[in-house]
Formats: sequence, structure tokens, C-alpha cells
Amino acid sequence: MIGNWCNNRSHTHMMCRQFQPLWTVVATCLLAVSLEPVCAQERPGTARVPGAQSGSPPARQAQAESGTAPRVERPAADTIQQQLPAGMDELLLKWERESARIERLRGDVTRFVYDSVYLVEERSVGKFWYESVDKGRMDFKAVKLPDPPVSRDKQGANGKPYTLESGANERWICNGKEIFLIHDDNKLYDLVRIPPQQQGRNIINGPLPFLFGMKAEQAKARYGLDYGKLHRPEERIVQTKEGKRVRLPVQYHIIATPRTRVDAAEWSRAEVLMYGSFIPKAIRLLNPTGEKETVYAFSEMKVNEKIWINNPFNDRPPSSYTLDNNNRAAAEQPVDPTRPIVPTGGERERR
Repeated sequence: MIGNWCNNRSHTHMMCRQFQPLWTVVATCLLAVSLEPVCAQERPGTARVPGAQSGSPPARQAQAESGTAPRVERPAADTIQQQLPAGMDELLLKWERESARIERLRGDVTRFVYDSVYLVEERSVGKFWYESVDKGRMDFKAVKLPDPPVSRDKQGANGKPYTLESGANERWICNGKEIFLIHDDNKLYDLVRIPPQQQGRNIINGPLPFLFGMKAEQAKARYGLDYGKLHRPEERIVQTKEGKRVRLPVQYHIIATPRTRVDAAEWSRAEVLMYGSFIPKAIRLLNPTGEKETVYAFSEMKVNEKIWINNPFNDRPPSSYTLDNNNRAAAEQPVDPTRPIVPTGGERERR
């Protein structure tokens, strides 16, 4: 599927040009990175809190409310050893070093959500902003669909093409202390307050960390890592069928799988495609059951601009909007390295 991100012009000429990873997973920023982390959007008016599970013991709820719950513990030393492919250690260190230089990032984003059960492809377009270390924003708008609304690129196992749907008009804003998920179509919003111990650089301990700031050693301990098919660590010159010589620049394609139950409850596979400069091009995420795939394609990236006339993280829902859900993000529980990594929970019934 990642190949489609970049080679599918009908998906949008923007994808070729830029996204294709952290991830969120790294995402991209969002953002890498990260923007879907603490409030996963499932339906208007509902916010899902990463790490929070239905039926949690009272003690866990009390810890979350008091803000005293412990941080995620690293797995025991004997559980974090993995055989990395050649060059991965050096690449992770370089990624850590280069991403640490990114203090601000903004650009355009196109989101594709594929539901393999209902054979539906949902599309949204928008913009994103990221500011180190824990601020992010994504604005999405509905798109005009072709007639008939049928995907030309995505088919089910039975050969039936996916039906196209437009995503909702919504905004996701994280100011480091609070997360607002604003549903503009129905004038509702969700609010999640981030406990103090998860703010700032500790936000990387959430189920989907901000990619910028993730240390190489943390990444190796937390994720199974490998290269994807689009990984190209060196520039290549290829010849087209017409005999033209084309230069293919460096790009990095990293695949991550969760090694802890906390992460496995949120996603089962993440792919990040980056330019040689480590700026994200795209991110692909699979949910725990593997039935839903979300792709973010980034373009028109602006790195470390000195001035943003308007602070994108200060926006709040209009006074006419109704608060639909008010939560405190559940603090992560210690990871038991002896427990099998099995995704928990399931997707909500499609509405």
C-alpha cells in the first residue's frame, strides 16, 4: 500500500511529492507525528483516550485523576534485544539528531482512511502545525467527491472497488496541556486534559509519541523495526522505458511494530516514509485488528519558520459549540514485559 501513496496520481499528486511514513508513527509530525495520539477520531462527538480501557480498575481511574500514575516502564533488558537490519542503528541516531533540530513545522496534509470490512475509502484534506516538543494541530475539511463516488485505486479482496466518502470538517488542537477535538459540522467538541507528568517531553510515553524527540534507544526498546520496500539509503540513477535517465533521491522507509501492550492496543503496524532530510513524506497506520488503515500524506512543508503571525495552538471552540466529552488522559500503566503483546479492544461499529 505504501507504493500507492507515492505512485498513485489519482490519490493526489501531492502524495508523490512528500509523505510516505511515526510514522506517528511517527508521523510526522504529527504529528508526526502525532497528532492522532491522544484523541483518536472515531465518530463525531467522541474522543478516545489513548491508554484508557473500558472496565479499568478503580485504582487506575483514581491515579489518572490525581495525576500520580507511574510512567511507562521500559521492558526488562532481556526483552528489548532485537536483531536490527544492517545500518538501522546509525539511521536511528541520525534521525534522532536531525529531528531534534526541527522546532517548527507546518504544511498541507491529505488523509485517507480505508475500511476493509465495509470497503469504504474516506478522504480529507487540510493543514497541520507542529511545535517542539508537545504542540500540534491538524485541520481537516470535507472534499468534493467524483461522480460516481467509487475509488479507481482501491479494491476489496472480491475485486469490488471501495466506495468514496468525504471526511468531516474537524480540528485537532494540542497546546501541550489540553487537547481539543472540534467537530465543526455538528458544533460539538471534546476536551482531554493531559496530566502534568505526561506534558512536555514526557508526551513521548503516550501510545503514539511525537516523533520529534524520540530517542534511538527508546525506539529500539519500544518497537520492532525494519526497512520497507521503498527504503533507498543511497541516490540511484535509473533508466525509463523511453531511455531517459532519472535520478531517484535518498528516502527512508521504516516499518515499526509494537513491542508493548500499551502500543499494541492502539495500532498493529506503522510505516514512515521520509525524505533524505528526515522530513516526513507520509505515514501509514494499521489499527489493532488490521481492518482499518490510515494514511497521511504531507506536502508544502515549511521548516523552522521564525514567525507565525497567529499562534495555531491558541484556538478554542466557539462559544456556541457544546462540550460533548470532558476527560483526563489516562496516565500510562507500567508495562509488564512478561505479558504477550496482544491488541486489546476493537473498532466501534461503523455509523
